[in-house]
Amino acid sequence: MSNRSLIGLDDIREFMKIQRLIAIIVLSISTLFLCAFTDDSMVQLSHGDNHNVNVTYHNAQLKNDILTVTASYDSSGEAFQIGQDIVVSTDPNFETPLKITNCRVVDENYIYQFNIEDSSKIDTIYIRPPVLYKAVETVPVKVPLMEGQIVQRSIEATDFKTAGLDWFLIDSISVEEASETLFLVRINITSDAEELPRLARIHTEGMELGGLTVLYFDEEDIFTKGEFLYYIEGDKEEDIVSKLEKSFLVVENALIRMDETKTRSSLNVKALPVAVEEGQ
Repeated sequence: MSNRSLIGLDDIREFMKIQRLIAIIVLSISTLFLCAFTDDSMVQLSHGDNHNVNVTYHNAQLKNDILTVTASYDSSGEAFQIGQDIVVSTDPNFETPLKITNCRVVDENYIYQFNIEDSSKIDTIYIRPPVLYKAVETVPVKVPLMEGQIVQRSIEATDFKTAGLDWFLIDSISVEEASETLFLVRINITSDAEELPRLARIHTEGMELGGLTVLYFDEEDIFTKGEFLYYIEGDKEEDIVSKLEKSFLVVENALIRMDETKTRSSLNVKALPVAVEEGQ
């Protein structure tokens, strides 16, 4: 008698159940794998070894000629600042970038809106990553507050690529009346540095005044100029001018541009395919 194995009907049914279960598991794993690599478009920006910000475009929707792009900025709790928002275009060369008409933050997601003319012809959008900066502490720089003053980086500022060299120029200083007892001091600066001044303060007569910093960038997202704005109480403009002549400008911190290190693009965004511009 031969040693053949006998397989009964119950065995066949059990075998088929196992096969179906394996197929379901394989399909589930495959789906998860595809989702992990195709659901979103992501770009990673970093400074140093331990500070990364992942910018992920979760959704792009087009309705009634209004394009809505949702992006999240994950920095793992590290502080960063947006120098320039994302740039969205309907052409791959960004010759006709769309103007942001609205931007709001909901649950740490940035929701950008753009108006599009004749949206029926749009099937793909192109996104240029944002310009992000990391806040760093540096050795304070103190200079007389006067027009034509060149501010140099501290030679001890190890975070700067060009420590000790020129940083920015105080181009002009103006005083404007804001109310009967309040004056606006506007300090215009120009620069071509990658590092941005942060927390610029006026030291005057034993007082320290904090203000608002407004920075401007050119078409290539390069920092070119900025303004330091301060409100000072006083009765006469002449008194404010006299006080400023004896004052100092102190810059205590800086913002350093984060570099793009990794780009991943996808065509499987919910409503519109998204193409992420490759790093320069």
